[in-house]
Amino acid sequence: MPPVKLVPAPWNLRGSGYIIALNLPESELERHLPKFSDKFAFVSLPIIMLVDYQSSEAGPYFELLFIPGRLDTPDGQFWHITKIYVSTEISVVNGINNWGIPKELANFHFTKYATGHKVSVELNSKTKIAEFDLSFSDFKIPVTTAIVPGGLMNFRQQIDNKLFDYSISANGKIAFGSTKRVATNPDFFPKISLSNIRMTFGVPDFNLQFPVANVKSI
Repeated sequence: MPPVKLVPAPWNLRGSGYIIALNLPESELERHLPKFSDKFAFVSLPIIMLVDYQSSEAGPYFELLFIPGRLDTPDGQFWHITKIYVSTEISVVNGINNWGIPKELANFHFTKYATGHKVSVELNSKTKIAEFDLSFSDFKIPVTTAIVPGGLMNFRQQIDNKLFDYSISANGKIAFGSTKRVATNPDFFPKISLSNIRMTFGVPDFNLQFPVANVKSI
């Protein structure tokens, strides 16, 4: 196979998706602790994101990710992606190279119906990662990170002996949503049930900017 094309940052992405805020037991969060600090506290709820990127510098792709919460560390506060699946190899390779995001390849079935989406993510036909049945209301509110203090959008990732720091920006529309069904395979993703879901939002249209990361060896 030919080598995967390298697509350096910055990236500008357009798409739609869902944000699911969770309430998880400490035992589940402990399975997803960051490597870059042994002193931290969670200062937000954990988050799942399901995204249909309709365009990006790496082309269109689907994504499922888990963030255990915003972390308060001696170096500052950061979001940190601990589990993430995408539908294309070019997104896997460049997500790791550009931002230290630990992307893994999976198969996605993103099916739209009258009131929402059914989403299935799997490694193969016999190994399911997660399944969702989601919807959101027709009432949409414009949102932008331009009014958010910059530090609240900081991310930090670690791959081997490198730290990747970057701060994203976004704008679009958001709506209240509902998760009607969720099933996850705890061997490949956090264990989630409907009782763990605090709130669901639909993001029917957004633009997202991923800048060049500040990379340093540790």
